[in-house]
Amino acid sequence: MHDQISQSKIDRSSRVLAAQRLADWFLIVTGVVGFAIGSTDLFLNVDQLGFLKETQAIVLLLLGLLAFAVGLERRTTLEDARHNIERLQLNILAQVTGLGMEIANMQQTLVSSVAVRRLMDEDEVFEEIKRIVNAGEDNQHIRATGLNATGVGAVPIQATGFSRRYVAVYAQRVKEAQERRGSMTYRVVLTFAGGDATNPPPRTKTRITMRREIFAEQEINQNRLRLRYLMVSWPLDMLIIGDSVVVGFSTITGLTNITFGLRITDKALVGAITQWYDDALWDQAEPVTWDDGPNTTGSNDLVSDS
Repeated sequence: MHDQISQSKIDRSSRVLAAQRLADWFLIVTGVVGFAIGSTDLFLNVDQLGFLKETQAIVLLLLGLLAFAVGLERRTTLEDARHNIERLQLNILAQVTGLGMEIANMQQTLVSSVAVRRLMDEDEVFEEIKRIVNAGEDNQHIRATGLNATGVGAVPIQATGFSRRYVAVYAQRVKEAQERRGSMTYRVVLTFAGGDATNPPPRTKTRITMRREIFAEQEINQNRLRLRYLMVSWPLDMLIIGDSVVVGFSTITGLTNITFGLRITDKALVGAITQWYDDALWDQAEPVTWDDGPNTTGSNDLVSDS
């Protein structure tokens, strides 16, 4: 493409140069002929040269040739100027296009590295959590909450399924860490609001059982599943692993599903949230000792907090 443009410029320059030379020769020839006729008419007897009898016609012819030469030169000059303008426009367009691409790349880089990112629906929240959990290291802990339980009645089927796909991701990652002898655990603070220490509310019972069953199905040491509870209920939940935090919000009263969220990757802020989780939530919460059947190991708080 570049070679074609260069060849086109060479051809156009050759044509412009040829036209300018032709115009120059017309002007020179016209000037010489006009000077010769004028000199002859002034110093010689016109009757001696028959062709000079038509002096007026010859002068008109010479004027025509002169006008043609001037017009040809102006034409080539304007044509060259037009091509220069077109070339300038193309250069400006190319620069603007390049600038637009640079801006787009900068925006993409900013979006990918921004400290806080919006997650606008359930699937986007889930995919982001799945990504950061799978990217976590084998010796990091998965810190989570299950405090978004606004009702104390039976657990809606959709809410159980919603939680199950998250826990399946956590269990798979903990299993991988276990196989590589990593120390990863899944720690979650649940709500017992509406129940008591020996008899959790029905929704919490289902969530405890579901977590224990999934870990048992994956043949994960149950000591890697760390369950604690608080007598509180929040309309949001969070997950922390490594240098990432995802906060999920529910926008419908009585619905436990996460409907939108935020991903935070600012190291200082993530560090502060992690410290808050450890000090204000985990250390203040009580171990879950409710016996839900054969999958339970009694206390779920047997592994060191380190």
